[in-house]
Amino acid sequence: MTKLPDDIKRVIDDIIIAETEISRAKPECYNSFVEDSENVTAVSASGRTMKGSREVRDASVTVSKGNKGERERFIEWISCDYTEGMAYVLFKTGVTIDKEDGSSEELCWVVTLVVKNTGNGWKLVHRHNTRSKK
Repeated sequence: MTKLPDDIKRVIDDIIIAETEISRAKPECYNSFVEDSENVTAVSASGRTMKGSREVRDASVTVSKGNKGERERFIEWISCDYTEGMAYVLFKTGVTIDKEDGSSEELCWVVTLVVKNTGNGWKLVHRHNTRSKK
């Protein structure tokens, strides 16, 4: 697997950490990584496509509602690569999310993240997740 430069790897790690905050009903950190652009996209596990930074950020707020915390998260790196100014990572991740109503939900996805160097740092420009089995 390609080794990402340290600055890109750090941003990817920070985005993944920020995603864990969505499990705690705190989407703000994740949303800070989303590029301010109408060209930002995200595709949910249900196949819903979101376009534009506002819609992508609103989706993370919606997903975070009712979450209380998480446990048993795992991440398995599958692939990554970069060119000048862009990078992608592909990984499998799963988690048990605890809900405010006392229930919990086990989820597993294969996730693709695409980041771009905007001149103001690396920002998320695309996220795609597909449901998977552990």
